[in-house]
Amino acid sequence: MKFIPLFAGLLLFGGLACARPDATLQRQSDASLDALVASRLHSKAVFDSRRPEDAETPKALQALLGEGLTQESAVRIALLNNPHLRGELESLGVAQADLVQAGLLQNPRFGASVRFPDHGGRTATDFSLTQELISLFTRSLRKQIAAGELDRARLRVAQAVLDLEAEVRRAFVSVQAAEQVRDLRQTLLDASETAVELSRRQRAAGNISELDASIQTGSGVQARLDFAKAETQSFEDRERLTRLLGLSDGAWTLAAKLAEVPKSEPSLDALEARALARRLDLSEARAESQVITNSLSLAKKSRWFGSVEAGLSTERDPEGNRVTGPLLNIELPLFDRHQAQVQRLEAQSRQAQSRVVEMEGRIHSEVRLAVARLGLARNVADRTAKVLVPLRERIVALTQERYNSMLAGVYDLLLAKQIEATTYKEAIESVRDYWIARADLDRALGGAIQDQGGAIFEEKTK
Repeated sequence: MKFIPLFAGLLLFGGLACARPDATLQRQSDASLDALVASRLHSKAVFDSRRPEDAETPKALQALLGEGLTQESAVRIALLNNPHLRGELESLGVAQADLVQAGLLQNPRFGASVRFPDHGGRTATDFSLTQELISLFTRSLRKQIAAGELDRARLRVAQAVLDLEAEVRRAFVSVQAAEQVRDLRQTLLDASETAVELSRRQRAAGNISELDASIQTGSGVQARLDFAKAETQSFEDRERLTRLLGLSDGAWTLAAKLAEVPKSEPSLDALEARALARRLDLSEARAESQVITNSLSLAKKSRWFGSVEAGLSTERDPEGNRVTGPLLNIELPLFDRHQAQVQRLEAQSRQAQSRVVEMEGRIHSEVRLAVARLGLARNVADRTAKVLVPLRERIVALTQERYNSMLAGVYDLLLAKQIEATTYKEAIESVRDYWIARADLDRALGGAIQDQGGAIFEEKTK
């Protein structure tokens, strides 16, 4: 019986070792995620992984929607209410549970057997209590692997937050532009219908040819088709934003029109190096590679050891004598020495390393492409606003003077105004394209564009 205290001490040690499975790390998980995201979001965006209770969510949404939707309030609503993001947040709970599980030992096993004699007499009994030992010695490495998976989950969720922010900002400016284009198309439609009605009256009076009347009728039909397309595009963009916000319907209004292109850009030096340091999906790929490396190390260290169970066994024979002593069960690794597992992990490790290299090259390309698109979008917006729009407005003014002097007809004036309105549409879309390119560059950099001092860029004057 002297072995009983020894075995009891082993179980007690194992139980104490599992009593507090990295509780501090679990408490810090949400705070670490919030800090990771906050350093990359725009200055006015807020993300809190500790979501309010469902009963409080409608109140928060109502407050954000009460005064009209801004880009910042749209981002806040999405971070609070987007169902896909809320599902991604739950992956942290899964990873934390895996970390807890990695710190637990296997439960001890109790065994009993009873043997009956053939010709009567007392039965023989045998009782055993065993504990698997390999899990005790590999606990530290298993916890390290699980902690790496938790880090991966945190990086993956943080990347989902940034992806959602960029997607909401792109969708928001698309809605702004679509609604402005729709309103512009409505104005053009009204003017075109007036021109069509006028051409009918003039044709009936014999003042214009059938050709001129047909041209105006065709322009009216085209204007109605253009308005229908603009209205459909506006509806589609609103529905897309509504889904991103996690709302049940599109019963919301915009608080402002599309913002103008800023007067200057932040410093675009060394963006590729900045992206490599800040991209969370790259960090997640590197963390995955490290987790596989740790798993491979565990598999190699335990390949020569099967299951090892140590414990106590007590037996009473038919004569009533009881014998007690230690018990050891060892799995002999004669056939399965984890060779398949090691081979698989080695291949997965090489895969993970290749993904990191591939992602680094893709990030370089994405940043260069995003910078090029941003420069092109700015040039188009500037040329449209500073050259093309004033030119079209000047043409309308000159045509108006000729019309007042009876040197140009009403249809010439209407045509000039239609071309001017089309230029306004192009100007709106060029500003939209700039802000979409800006959001894409933020996404390529792994967070909001920052200036040399590290502060998130706001509009500056040259």
